[in-house]
Amino acid sequence: DNIGLSFGDGNQHIETDNTDFTITSDVAINLNSPVLDIVNQGTTIELKQQVDALAFDGASDNILNIDASNNRVGVGIAAPEAKLHILTGDASIAPSSDADEFVIEGSGHTGMSILGGAAHSMTIAFGDSGDANIGQISYDHNNNAMNFVTATTQAMIIDSSGNIGIGLTPTSNMVVLSIEDGCITL
Repeated sequence: DNIGLSFGDGNQHIETDNTDFTITSDVAINLNSPVLDIVNQGTTIELKQQVDALAFDGASDNILNIDASNNRVGVGIAAPEAKLHILTGDASIAPSSDADEFVIEGSGHTGMSILGGAAHSMTIAFGDSGDANIGQISYDHNNNAMNFVTATTQAMIIDSSGNIGIGLTPTSNMVVLSIEDGCITL
């Protein structure tokens, strides 16, 4: 049996069938509680008015946290320290204030993958108000070469054989520079 209440012009309803609890309204629903908890099967969704945050928690750890007062999103962390903070383990150090827009944090081997097509380049671009890609680090899958760009010009390339060209493309008949045991050999 359903148990329900209707309010106002009849378009606002609260009802339960002892399985689900439903609130229906054609106007805004205001909750006068600092925390709204929705718990189901070990997952909790909390809307926290006092800290202006929305949190999705799993049975054992924080899954996703949206911190609206600081404009931050945390994955795996309740109090993100960056605009986007992904945590798989505690590194026990806060991010640098010069590099805190995107943080990947782990307590062991930690990494990031940039994946793309086999015949394409993957690029990290550095830009400013005058040029969106004035500096670049890219990997060219066609040539299996790592490229470094400064002031929009290729500054260095490491080719698939490990040859390094600074200011030019390396060739097989270039002078070889090696460093072993603190000695430079030409």
